[in-house]
Amino acid sequence: MSVPDASGPDPYEVQQVARFGVEPQLPWESVFYALRVASRLRALKEELTGAKATMDQHRKAADEALVTFLDASQQKLLSDAAFARLFEPLRELQTRYLERLAEVESLDREGQDALAAIDVEILQAERTAQEGRSTREGLASEAARLFDASREGDALATQLLGAIREQMQKAEEDATRAVSQMNDLRRRRRESEQSYVQRIRALEEALAVADGPRKAALLEIGRDLLDRLPPGLEGFSAVESAARRLQESTRRCSLLEASLLAYNRQKALQGWLLLGAFSVLLIGAMVLGIMRMNRELSAPPPTLPSL
Repeated sequence: MSVPDASGPDPYEVQQVARFGVEPQLPWESVFYALRVASRLRALKEELTGAKATMDQHRKAADEALVTFLDASQQKLLSDAAFARLFEPLRELQTRYLERLAEVESLDREGQDALAAIDVEILQAERTAQEGRSTREGLASEAARLFDASREGDALATQLLGAIREQMQKAEEDATRAVSQMNDLRRRRRESEQSYVQRIRALEEALAVADGPRKAALLEIGRDLLDRLPPGLEGFSAVESAARRLQESTRRCSLLEASLLAYNRQKALQGWLLLGAFSVLLIGAMVLGIMRMNRELSAPPPTLPSL
């Protein structure tokens, strides 16, 4: 979304953002002014980098808000012949996008239904395994009671114990079979889910390819329509909010860019020259001092008079 050109930044606001300080009146004051300018320029450039990143984010958000609004309001706008003509270039792109979207939605439904059906089978197998374990545990208690009776010579208890042991074995086999089936179903579900994810991802990529040109065309249409849209359209407040945020961030970038130039170059240069001259003098004095010290250290020691 584009933002209408506004007047240049207010000089007072520029100075408030720049904060280079009062321009020096005396030559020696220009040294401190130059140091202050260097420090502020570094800080302003860092802030401008962040402000530009924010502006780019707000621009993308504003474009997305406009495209989302037009997607939701397209049918209402098409009812107006004046607006319908603007949407003519979008018809083929919209058709292609809707076809891809229908493929994605259809595959998504099929995949979810298939996974849900496997989940039902897994639940049934879990229930069968649990029932088999519960049955075996109940029969084990009865078998223990009959075993004690059979040891006391109860023939009927001995016969019943054999039958119960057969039932326990069958219950154990049913539970084992259900657990094996459950494991197979879980493996089949993982394979089905992986296949579903791969296919849906491929279709979503195709959808994104088809949606790119459509959104670009829709964005151009929206920019042409902004000043002609009827008032009170549902959802347009989001577009206005995004546009305000973009305008504010753009204005902030303009202020920072103007602030980078809001210092007295002549005074700053004078300060750097004085600072350089002072540095040269200081280094020269240090060199002379070192040379003098070397001469003194290399001179022969004084001869002492002999007694």
